[in-house]
Amino acid sequence: MNNPNPVPIKGRYQTPNELKAAHAALQLWMTPDEMEARFDVLSAVSGEYFFIQGGLQFIRDSHIAATFGKARRANRVRLCGGERPDFEIEVGNVTQLYEATEADLPGRRRGDEYKASLGKPNTLIHVENAEINANIAAVPGALRARALGKAGGGYDPSWGLVIFLNVATYGFDAGEIEACFEVATKPASSSFSEVWVLWGSEVYRPWPRQGE
Repeated sequence: MNNPNPVPIKGRYQTPNELKAAHAALQLWMTPDEMEARFDVLSAVSGEYFFIQGGLQFIRDSHIAATFGKARRANRVRLCGGERPDFEIEVGNVTQLYEATEADLPGRRRGDEYKASLGKPNTLIHVENAEINANIAAVPGALRARALGKAGGGYDPSWGLVIFLNVATYGFDAGEIEACFEVATKPASSSFSEVWVLWGSEVYRPWPRQGE
């Protein structure tokens, strides 16, 4: 049954030419703050279509690059032009290439979630403790799955890997979650020069281990 009083949908699909121009602009060196500002504009244009329209992965990569760059106090960041790696940062006088990936709950399909919510009013969602505990328990497996997936991808071993942890834990058990990073990301440790976990605005480098 159709909603008799639909809520206006925010955002729109971006045209191929718009996306091409946006991608080209993000390949120029800029500060992390400048890249984050560009991400904010692009995501606002898409609005509720951000996880529905195809071809927007580079915009999500720009958010990872900007957030990672700020946490690393990078001078400049930029997206790469080819399929891989995803971005490059400059810290001091050193530049480093990175492949980016996202660790999420297994089986989650955000596009379907957003399609189902289009035109519906925003409502507060009560999250049960059982769901929070399940999310926390899923973190090691989510990280390991992405580490394994990237380890077998034939990437240049001089590149770094950034795994964006996108599992909602609502601030609970942070110490327990951080403690799993080293073991969970080990599968990728021999395939990349360094492995980082980006969690919120914080970065952790489990590989190589401190002192190695």
